[in-house]
Amino acid sequence: MFFKMFYLYSMLNKLFIAFVLIFSALTSKLNAQNTSVKIFSSPLLFYNEDILSYQQIMHKYQRYDEMMPFFYGPLCNNKVALEKRISDEDFGYDLSMVGSKQINSSEWSITYQKIIYGTKKNFKINCKLINDTCRIYLDETIYKKIFKD
Repeated sequence: MFFKMFYLYSMLNKLFIAFVLIFSALTSKLNAQNTSVKIFSSPLLFYNEDILSYQQIMHKYQRYDEMMPFFYGPLCNNKVALEKRISDEDFGYDLSMVGSKQINSSEWSITYQKIIYGTKKNFKINCKLINDTCRIYLDETIYKKIFKD
């Protein structure tokens, strides 16, 4: 009698462990599928970051040359001068994307909020999908909004 109960207990224990393993494997597979959808759901996202936050990370690691392909506009005619100018800027403030509005199939207007010394400021940038790359329109006014104010 004791051996039958011990055998039954060990079988139930093994079944429970098998159920937990199968359940965790299935839920992790579902989570991985959902994450991949989020990461590539919009051209505005890079590795689950929005475009300007991604630029901020590149600035933090001093990869200014890798930032250049994500800009277009009048300031981008001289990439070397722009790279030098950006490298001298303080771009470490708290930044978050507040909203976005799709203008057409390849253009967006994005509103960001930055906090500098406890003061919140909102600003807008325009992005465009050019050759399968989302790029920020950069002129003198936008440059000041992103890097100066």
